[in-house]
Amino acid sequence: MPTGGRLTPLAPLNTWTGMSAFVGPVNDELNGIVQVQLGENDLSVVTAGLTWDGQLLAPGNKGPIFQARVKVGALLSGERVVIGLMSAYNATLDSTTRNLWFRLDGSLVVTIEGDDDTTNTDDKPTGVTLTADTWYWLTINASDPAAVSFWIDEQQVGTVAVTAISSGALQPAILLQKDATVVDTPYMYIDRVDCLWRRV
Repeated sequence: MPTGGRLTPLAPLNTWTGMSAFVGPVNDELNGIVQVQLGENDLSVVTAGLTWDGQLLAPGNKGPIFQARVKVGALLSGERVVIGLMSAYNATLDSTTRNLWFRLDGSLVVTIEGDDDTTNTDDKPTGVTLTADTWYWLTINASDPAAVSFWIDEQQVGTVAVTAISSGALQPAILLQKDATVVDTPYMYIDRVDCLWRRV
């Protein structure tokens, strides 16, 4: 499949920060690792991570495939991670117009979600709980919008239907978010991110 676009390691194309957050390379890490970490005491909801800075370059009708190698630390209630594809960023993640992503919400229990601005599937269980501080390959294959497949390492963990996704475009998104009331310093690490799609 020809490459349509790529988010390369150590290329944080945007970050959203409230009072405090860090997105950047880990010093002296072979091959390059990006760290995302939020501050302990914040007065508002804080989100940080990697995207294409709002540039929606992956056509929904060209079968985008997203893959990332990540590891996530333990999450408390009021903390969440989304990893996958989205349209324009919205601080209220559930209000994002279009998305296809893995979601961790208050724990490392993995759910999958898909929204094409017509059909919305939230918090679909996968039966998988990640182990903190462990590397995983997460893959989303949207070559069939009627059955977008989600994979953890080499295991398929579920599908969602987003048949209207072809009417919009997407960007990669790996986001860590924390509510204002949470006193904690959640973190995750990103080793590699790729986003491919058909050119014709």
